[in-house]
Amino acid sequence: SGFRFERAADGFPVPQRAAVSTSRGHHWIIEFNRVEWANAVGMDIGLQSWDAEPPGPVGHHVVRGNTIRHCGVCGLAGAFGVANCLIEGNLIEHVGWQDVERMWECAGIKFHFARSTLLRRNILRRLRHACGIWLDCGNANCRVTDNVLADIETVVAGVYSEMNFETNLIDRNVFWDIRRAEPRERPDEPAEQGGGVKADYNETLVVAHN
Repeated sequence: SGFRFERAADGFPVPQRAAVSTSRGHHWIIEFNRVEWANAVGMDIGLQSWDAEPPGPVGHHVVRGNTIRHCGVCGLAGAFGVANCLIEGNLIEHVGWQDVERMWECAGIKFHFARSTLLRRNILRRLRHACGIWLDCGNANCRVTDNVLADIETVVAGVYSEMNFETNLIDRNVFWDIRRAEPRERPDEPAEQGGGVKADYNETLVVAHN
């Protein structure tokens, strides 16, 4: 609580080894810190790698009231191990300046296989070459609610739900000025990029009252 972390030369994911990391641990409270100018990822709270075996209990983190900005690839990341977490009241901005969005790990917040996790009252803004919140593959019983997503240029969306086959809820969020990058980087770029919410290969996703 109350720390300031600046200028981390962390490598591009994967693995995710961020400026601030729970190092595959569990039951951390990370609150009211400032994380700025990370080469790749500002904070990671998961198992860091697709190949990592769970060390025992994972997740159960509280990430609250932090400012995460000027990260080259991702603000807050979690590859597996994001279970029963609370992500609330954070400001995440100026993410994506490395311009590697088609590496497909670029977002203000990006989780894989999150379970029973609540993301609420966060502000994600001024993102370039990165989407806002990305729930990528196998997320279940997660809620994205009461967040503000604004001024985002992305080839994906403000909130992107991908390959999630159990119920998740995206509700009561404010989307403002989510847009595709101009000029278009590729002539064959899909026209639907830059949407508020995008869903690919989902079952029972609920999107309501945004």
